[in-house]
Amino acid sequence: MNKTYLTALVILLVTMMSFQQSSVIYASGQLVNLAQGKPYSISVKSPNQSKQNQEASYPDTGGAELTDGLLASSNNFWDPRYTGWYKQGERTVTIDLQSANFIHGIHIHLLQDPASGVHFPGKLTFEVSNDGTVWTGAGHVSPVQTNQLKADWFVLSGLKEPGRYVRIHIPVNMWVFTDEIQVWGINSLSEVNVAYGKSYSTTASVPNGGDAATEAAYADNSSKLTNGTQGSDANPFDPAYAGWYKQGQRTIVVDLERNAAIKKAQMRFIQNGENGIYFPEWVRFELSDDGQGWSLAGEVPSAVPAAQPGTHVQWFSQDIANVKARYLKITFPVNIWVFSDEIRIIGFAGQEEKLSSSKPYTISATFPDSLLTADEGGYPDAGGELTNGVLGSSTLSDPAWQGWLRQDMRHITLDLQNESTVHQIRMRFFQNKGASIVFPEYVRYDISHDKINWRTLGEVPTGIYRSEPGALTQWFTLDNLNDSGRYIRAVVPSGVWVFADELEVYGGYGVHEGSTPAGGTPDVQADKGYPAGNMRQLLVYAGHYPQDPSFATWTQEHFRRYAGYVNTNGDIVDTMFNSFLFLPAEITAPSGRRFDESGTPSNKEDWDYMLDRFFAVNQQIDALNKAVGEVRQATGQSGFKPTVYITIPYPSPEQTRWGDINNDGVINDADSFGSGTDRQTALNNRKAAVKQFIDEVILRFNSGGYEKLQLEGFYWVAESIPHSKSPDELTILQEIGQEVRSRGLKLEWIPYHQAEGFRDWDKNAVDFAFMQPNYMFTNSLPSRIGETAKLAKRYGMGVEMELDGYVSMYQEHRNKYYQYLNGGVTYGYMTQSKVAWYDWIKTLYSASSSIYLDVREVYDATYRFIKGTYTVKPIP
Repeated sequence: MNKTYLTALVILLVTMMSFQQSSVIYASGQLVNLAQGKPYSISVKSPNQSKQNQEASYPDTGGAELTDGLLASSNNFWDPRYTGWYKQGERTVTIDLQSANFIHGIHIHLLQDPASGVHFPGKLTFEVSNDGTVWTGAGHVSPVQTNQLKADWFVLSGLKEPGRYVRIHIPVNMWVFTDEIQVWGINSLSEVNVAYGKSYSTTASVPNGGDAATEAAYADNSSKLTNGTQGSDANPFDPAYAGWYKQGQRTIVVDLERNAAIKKAQMRFIQNGENGIYFPEWVRFELSDDGQGWSLAGEVPSAVPAAQPGTHVQWFSQDIANVKARYLKITFPVNIWVFSDEIRIIGFAGQEEKLSSSKPYTISATFPDSLLTADEGGYPDAGGELTNGVLGSSTLSDPAWQGWLRQDMRHITLDLQNESTVHQIRMRFFQNKGASIVFPEYVRYDISHDKINWRTLGEVPTGIYRSEPGALTQWFTLDNLNDSGRYIRAVVPSGVWVFADELEVYGGYGVHEGSTPAGGTPDVQADKGYPAGNMRQLLVYAGHYPQDPSFATWTQEHFRRYAGYVNTNGDIVDTMFNSFLFLPAEITAPSGRRFDESGTPSNKEDWDYMLDRFFAVNQQIDALNKAVGEVRQATGQSGFKPTVYITIPYPSPEQTRWGDINNDGVINDADSFGSGTDRQTALNNRKAAVKQFIDEVILRFNSGGYEKLQLEGFYWVAESIPHSKSPDELTILQEIGQEVRSRGLKLEWIPYHQAEGFRDWDKNAVDFAFMQPNYMFTNSLPSRIGETAKLAKRYGMGVEMELDGYVSMYQEHRNKYYQYLNGGVTYGYMTQSKVAWYDWIKTLYSASSSIYLDVREVYDATYRFIKGTYTVKPIP
């Protein structure tokens, strides 16, 4: 085959390849190789004549080969289409596209021949510029070095940058050979008024009803300023003008509906002093991504004096250096009358389509619960509200908001109805911690072709602390995408209430050149499994219970029927519970202050009271120790040594004077957990108080003579991670967990049903956790037991059993308790997991001595469950 024919064939193949790559139609234009035939320059970081002489054998003929659209015919560095560079540091290739363009991807084709000393370069750095002077980093690509002989494309994709110039920095440590650079994008980028037809709001800084009535004759119909219609230059009363009368400053906020690259912002006014209509003294322009945080673009003064006679028009115009923003805020003073007819925001055409508009979607919960679903009924999705473009206000009753309550994760699956290329996904949420509505900790976005196989695109964490007060909104935005698929899924964890109003997807219709196909795999959620072990733990509520102090006092007689199993004659015949968790009754001190995260926070005096009650002589821990001795003697099981866990009170950041944290004999403002101290000091004080408490517990236990018991750990009393309290709730829990473990002890946690933070309990320095079903105390269906068991197993938690005082009084409540026991058999937690018991007001103790067989059976069934011999009891 002769060289002429071979070269012609190569040209034909390359031309066909280029045609195929540029044949994809975007909604906003034709995607083409913008670099083809364009001029470029190459600079050398450290020129060396000797090395330049060596690379002269592999020249860039005519200084045009890198953008001529032709590839080398083989993987041979002698091919004349390759340009070779030898050492001398970095090469910088700068391409002039000769006009402003919308750039989507940058490609460079390189050769690797290790046997000949030709290697792929290290990290490639790409930049874009509008003027060739000010450069914006577009990204990096790091070629993988191998020992293979090959040529390959290295691609930076997912760009949406306007620019005329492209620059590539290429490190050259040995030999580097390249034959082509391509820049893919939309040709002939034009500037347009991106504010045209967009909505806006207008507010007065000093509202006055009388003045508002005066200006009503020249009212804005909420569209005059962006409808593209200018009023007469000579007649201020042309109906195209909107007129404002006094009332301080006016603020107009224009919503472009998505981020746009803005070059200029303008507002047109008319002045006619004879009619009391004047230009504002100045006009201020500000930009924002989210409508909350604003950056100043500039302030433009009037160019015409107020005393100038006649009628004048002026565009108040502010240049903006291609800043991306969604919202433009315009502020100006209104001393008498101010008239305006148009706002222009000059940006770049070629912006992506809003693919999600009015598209259908489904919402599902990963662990649905009928009772929680019913609670959501007050905040429904009437149909299509997440894609109708209507944003909610700062009022939670606004029907634009949909409310979701717990039930693990929400999957919002959006059908774009066609294969599309996605560049941006975002979802908007509401927070009002006073109403228990908080931002999700993160939102994950997935993509799919078929709604079966999914690939994760990214996860966006909240950028606003959930402890921030007030009514807040936030967009969770995933940007810089270049992925193709038909379905988009937003995965939203829900701890308490989560409110959302809009899901938006931007990009182009069809599968674009260089986009990454959805691909992915089917959803598989592996269970972590129950926490292994034979712990059978009783929650012992002791301390302050003014309604009946006896309920909060535990004696040896009580514990002998828990640590031991007694027959109907009251004789101990076996062991029963092997772990005891001591908690303050009602979680309240005599002062009325609370030990948990609700109400008025407890202080050192209250913490000491709790320990005094736990370590009282002949009560609580001391009584348990003596009862265990009785159980050992009765059963002959001398090695029976139950474990003890002690509640750690919640060190609330709302506590301003806890007590003497530093043991310096003085209580002052320095002993605060929050107000009056800086954030780090408050965190240190909280930890120091808990450390002091832990040390006191260990001291009292070790000196109490409880040789038949083992202090095994502590219990974190807050039944959720109260992010609304402070931004440091995870940090304080993690540090306390480390403090506990440093003493060879464990930390346990029992969150309420699907409480905030339950999924990540094992990441928070907690050794094991139980999930509360909360079935006994609610109107939830029996299915709540199975749902809780599955959820607990999914996240590696045990299950808490629950009895209330009515179990010994009503068969209905006994049946509810048997659902818990039956669930242990059906779902495996009886034999496969640690289990804890909430036994309010000593219900099992009452059952153990009851003369009624159906009540006594509650005690006996619990014993069989603990021993792993319980069988499912039919429930009518």
